[in-house]
Amino acid sequence: MTRTDPEWKEKIITGDETWVYGYDPETKPQSAEWRGKGEPRPKKSRILKSRSKVLLDAFLDNREIVHHEYLPAGQTVIKEMYLGIHRRLREAIRKKRPEKWTNGDWILHHDNVHPHTAHLVTSFLAKYETQILPQPPYSPEIATNDFFLFPKLKAVLKGRHFETRDDIIEKSLLALKSIPKEAYKNCFDNWEKRLYQHPFILKRHQFSLKLAFAMTINKARGQTFEFLLQEPVFTHGHLYVAFSRVRTLASIHIKLNLV
Repeated sequence: MTRTDPEWKEKIITGDETWVYGYDPETKPQSAEWRGKGEPRPKKSRILKSRSKVLLDAFLDNREIVHHEYLPAGQTVIKEMYLGIHRRLREAIRKKRPEKWTNGDWILHHDNVHPHTAHLVTSFLAKYETQILPQPPYSPEIATNDFFLFPKLKAVLKGRHFETRDDIIEKSLLALKSIPKEAYKNCFDNWEKRLYQHPFILKRHQFSLKLAFAMTINKARGQTFEFLLQEPVFTHGHLYVAFSRVRTLASIHIKLNLV
């Protein structure tokens, strides 16, 4: 779709979730200190992320954030919660992107974690004929929230302490609003480069599978089989292993192909 539709970047609305912490330690570059020649390296205690945190769900396009919400305390993203988020996302698109809403010409992009791909959610999206741009598994480098929005948000908040849930929400909102609109456009241009950085296009064919089980002869002790092996399955000298797995002598039958 990204190769056949030149206007795909205008249609995409992409979203994901992340935790915003009351305290998130600085990165090594952020916590670096100048020291004179010969001065010992300062000792630093190990600092962990705080237990207080808020789950943020955000959807953006190539202009700005279209919809965001902070989940209630103690709540994680489950299929019922994610379905409600999509109901509110549709309402946000209707208000903020009326041209996309009227034409139905927008494409949803999110990753393939279970709440996103649950039958309850996919049925809702299919009901309203929502187009979906699939996300390859284990590929955060081509997810805009993972390489653009969330790192920008957390870079501002790292090393700062927020005492309450309201403080976390207030400061993270200020950080989100401080991102200029040009950065969103540049993000989608960068996304396009990341999608096309490989010199080839991967295609796959899906084949239906039939459930089957296998067992080695050495693991078959005491088992009862209702079939006869038609082809040789033993290497030279291993036939005794099969004989040793039979319960009674009367159960042994040998088929010989006489020439």
